[in-house]
Order: sequence, then structure tokens, then C-alpha cells
Amino acid sequence: MTDTGSNFYIATGGTLAKDAPSYIPRQADTDLYNALK
Repeated sequence: MTDTGSNFYIATGGTLAKDAPSYIPRQADTDLYNALK
């Protein structure tokens, strides 16, 4: 069974932590990080 606890969903406008269970890495995340390095 999948955990759908309160830490899975984030309110609109909230910040999603990278280790959140609902976080899906995107290429844009990597591109931005590399551009800022």
C-alpha cells in the first residue's frame, strides 16, 4: 500500500523538498543547477 500521509501533498505555492515522496526530478532542475554552478 502506498503511503499518502500529509507529507506527500504540498499546499499550492508551497515549497517541495527534494526528498519529498512526491518529488519528480526534471531535466530543468539539473540544467538550472548546472548553470548556476
